[in-house]
Amino acid sequence: FCSHPRVKELLFKEDWWCVWIGSFSVCCLALSVGIGAENGLIPAPAIWKHSPRSSIETSSSFSSNTVILGLLSLLLWMLCLLSLLIPPILAFKRRIKDFAPAFVVVFLLAATARVVGSQKLLRQYGLTSTVWSLLLGLITVNVVARKYPAVLRFLRPCSKMGEFFIKIALVLLCVELTTLFSYGLPALIVS
Repeated sequence: FCSHPRVKELLFKEDWWCVWIGSFSVCCLALSVGIGAENGLIPAPAIWKHSPRSSIETSSSFSSNTVILGLLSLLLWMLCLLSLLIPPILAFKRRIKDFAPAFVVVFLLAATARVVGSQKLLRQYGLTSTVWSLLLGLITVNVVARKYPAVLRFLRPCSKMGEFFIKIALVLLCVELTTLFSYGLPALIVS
């Protein structure tokens, strides 16, 4: 089954894994619209003015402690993304035990950038999550990693997959999932 060149290409080429992951993500998004994910199951930081805590709070009526629910949904999202990346990591003959901890750190850096980039005044001046992601990445590599080279070695398994992550983003049309929610089913069909 796996010896045919076409099958090998579909299972072991980075470009095809981007298509599989992107397609699976769009299917999951289509299913989540049906169960009301636009109301807080997929975490996206809210715009905040005074306290970053309000960025992680969910507008859910399930619990009185909405911060814990927001953090749990973020943790669940991280675990879903990590589990989605396990098959390509194995196909690329990389070690999951090296990749997973580095992915967690990179995910937390990205989540921090999203929360900071959601601050109302900073957004008005164009300092969105993209800028904060770049700044946190530059600080991590040029300041922290220079003083502690072990940090760079620790993050390398995840950073080597940067091109792969960019390809997945291109497959997903470079559109935030929350943007697709605002257009509903027609946007999912087009994507």
